[in-house]
Amino acid sequence: MLKTIPLTTMLTIILVVLAVIAFNTPSQARKGAAKPKAAAAAKSAAPEALVARGHEVFLTNCAPCHGADAQGDDGPSLRHKGLPEAAISGAVTHGFQGEMPAFGGKLNAPDQQAVVSYVQSLQK
Repeated sequence: MLKTIPLTTMLTIILVVLAVIAFNTPSQARKGAAKPKAAAAAKSAAPEALVARGHEVFLTNCAPCHGADAQGDDGPSLRHKGLPEAAISGAVTHGFQGEMPAFGGKLNAPDQQAVVSYVQSLQK
């Protein structure tokens, strides 16, 4: 069973993960190198369809910890305003050691982007 961690701790962890990712990414990728086709295809999908797919993927993979309504359960609530897309994406892909599993190896790129879009839709 995962424990709930304070929002400030979660945001700090997200920022550290993003910094590590940013500094370990080849400079060409940071300058906008071509994205994988699957991720680009997911981003080009209609926003409503992408959010709907994200909700489906969320219910299967994320709801056991974050709750079906994303209000939090074993994991924290994901309804905080202002979580940047990069932070959400990093959390989905890489997880948090000892707190949240990484889904980068479990979900394909379109499903990862769909979950990110769904979580972002909760913050509006």
